[in-house]
Amino acid sequence: MDRNTLLLIGLGVLLILGLVWWCSSKKSSFEEEKKPEEKDEKKPLLVLFWATWCGHCEHFMPTWNKAKEVLRTVEMKDIESKNPELKTLGANVSSFPTIRLFPEGIEKASVYVDYHGDRSVEDLDKFVKEVTTTKM
Repeated sequence: MDRNTLLLIGLGVLLILGLVWWCSSKKSSFEEEKKPEEKDEKKPLLVLFWATWCGHCEHFMPTWNKAKEVLRTVEMKDIESKNPELKTLGANVSSFPTIRLFPEGIEKASVYVDYHGDRSVEDLDKFVKEVTTTKM
């Protein structure tokens, strides 16, 4: 190969390497738009502990999902029985579904109140308001 051919090959390789570097350093518009979820660890947390095999859980899930859309004064989370978080937040959960309110958020996960009322969005809302406005 002559000198000009080698020079063109070298320039082509440099061009390709530069293009690869430039593409990898650019964030996609999707990545730029994603913002990390900011969680307020002191905001009350309402948790549903559930199991895939539980008929009561399956029946309650549409109500729970509706509550997640409506209730704004509380963070809401559902933890499936196989999730490792069950061992920490769900200590002493003996049946499914179990609904537990952590009035002081995850920050004080040892302080909680189990819910035993009707399984409706309205009653869940009433429960959250009663517990969070009462000093524990």
